Amino acid sequence: MNYFYYCPAVKNPTGGVKVIYHHVQLLNEIGVNAWVIHPRSNFKCTWFEHNTPIWNKPSITSNDHLIVAEVDTLDLSRLLIEEQIQ
Repeated sequence: MNYFYYCPAVKNPTGGVKVIYHHVQLLNEIGVNAWVIHPRSNFKCTWFEHNTPIWNKPSITSNDHLIVAEVDTLDLSRLLIEEQIQ
């Protein structure tokens, strides 16, 4: 089982994005498989230091969990449709 945190691809500092990265990093430190997933492939926030794993593969299984902030559901639905993920 894996946990994917959907995170907008923003180049400017925002607290919510930093919290998502930090949460994923903490989960990995305690042995939970977690990644940040962005709407753009190979995107990674560079405005702060981190060792947070970023997911750049197109596949997520039905056993995985996708965590999405309520403000990002419209963007994510477009991404899921484009990638044909059900």
